[in-house]
Order: sequence, then C-alpha cells, then structure tokens
Amino acid sequence: DADTGQVWCPTQRPMRSYAPVHVEHRFGGTTFTTTTRGIESRLSITISPEDKIKWWQIELRNQSRTRRKLDLFLYIEWVLGVSREETGRYVITGFDANANCLTAVNRFNMDFPGRLSFAGSSHEIGGYTAQRYEFIGRNRDLAHPIVFDMPSGARASSLEPIRLSKKIGAGFDQC
Repeated sequence: DADTGQVWCPTQRPMRSYAPVHVEHRFGGTTFTTTTRGIESRLSITISPEDKIKWWQIELRNQSRTRRKLDLFLYIEWVLGVSREETGRYVITGFDANANCLTAVNRFNMDFPGRLSFAGSSHEIGGYTAQRYEFIGRNRDLAHPIVFDMPSGARASSLEPIRLSKKIGAGFDQC
C-alpha cells in the first residue's frame, strides 16, 4: 500500500498475512483468493496446454471506502536448468522496453541452449532489479525482504515510492 507502507502477499507465502486464503486447484491452473487490509485479491496462475508458458493474472478490488494506491511486486528465481545453485551463475538478465518485460537466458544450459525466459506486464513496469541482494538483502528471506525497508536512502519515508536500481546483466546472484 503506497499510502500506508503496509505490504502483504495474495498467497500464504512468503509474506504471511494471517487472512484466510481460498485456494482452488484445477487442471492447468490454481487461483488464490483472499481479502487483506480491505483489498480483495484474486491471483490466477495458469499454464498453456500447447506452449511452455505460465500466466499470472491478479485482480484487485478495494473493499473499503478509502481510495488506495497500490504498488505490485513480483519476485522470480530464474532457474533455467536443474537447480538455482547449479545454474544461477550462468543466467544473464535483460530488460526489453518495447515488450515491457524482464528477460533471462542461460547460454550454458546444454538441454535448452539459448532459450529465452521473460516476465512482463500489461501495465508499465516502473522499476526492477535482477540482483537478489538488492531485493532480499543479506541474511534475509522472502518473508522479510530488504526492498520494503530500503535502508539505502532510496526512499525518504515509508510513503515514498520504492525505487529499484534497474540492475540487469550477469556476474551477480540473480532473481
């Protein structure tokens, strides 16, 4: 919530909100529905039966009488192989402004060489980082990522927008 600085997740993990979450599994997808802090969210994750693609669609409804401004964040661990520990050092990230998406490729994956992965949005992406340390922080986890604390001074107060460095490329711990 950009006005209050409160953060939550539409699922039970990684940031537990203690609000009940209704989970509906079906062939090709799962939907999570919950209401937290006056915001009803419905997150649907589906896959294509023909193509190797996954869609994330989130619908938000303000159940309160107060106007709300929300910022959405998505965290992705680019594996692009068997395990992040084995393949992480080979992942190269980028940002395609024309397609409005982050990209990732692992050119050293012998099973799928040169395959491109991407995460995009139908809305403008205001900020991003592919550096795990910048988002999660040292000795932290996804339940308490440093990005929402922003001790670096990138945020003057909890009501200021979170600004990410837009760091992409290779040679660091990717996310």
